[in-house]
Amino acid sequence: MKNLHKHNHHHLSFIYLLLTFATSVLVGACSKGSRVFHAYRPVPEQGWSKQDTLSFTLSVPDSFTRYRLSVEVRNLGNYPYRNLPLRISSTPAGAVTCDTLQLLLADAHGHWLGKGWGALYQTAFPAGYLCIDSAGTYQLHITHSLSDSLVKGICDVGIRLESLQKR
Repeated sequence: MKNLHKHNHHHLSFIYLLLTFATSVLVGACSKGSRVFHAYRPVPEQGWSKQDTLSFTLSVPDSFTRYRLSVEVRNLGNYPYRNLPLRISSTPAGAVTCDTLQLLLADAHGHWLGKGWGALYQTAFPAGYLCIDSAGTYQLHITHSLSDSLVKGICDVGIRLESLQKR
């Protein structure tokens, strides 16, 4: 009789755990996140040339909304530098704006700052805030500004745009 009670208790605990997990998945699936855009562009395997521009087309649905912009980098353990300077230009409504970001991928001892598995590391960097005056399609273009004409060890560069206002 004692074993039967113990078995039922474990069975009920498992069902409770399963229901809790299912509820959290459903709540997460039904709630709208603040992410507006998130995509990566691959860098050529032979290396990232100074002439290679990574382009992103963003469709911004809301005007007069403040957005947080992040740049994400996936690099290999053989990337030869601690930093990665990037030049980001955007073409909203025909006006070109440029900014340079200095991304720090490793500390002074050469330890990668991003999360990694195997020889691949991913790091996200805040890149500022955007205030969009009108909904529409915008272009972001990214190039590296290292002195090397060909940079090896960078796999992908991504952009994440998040709305700061709840819907």
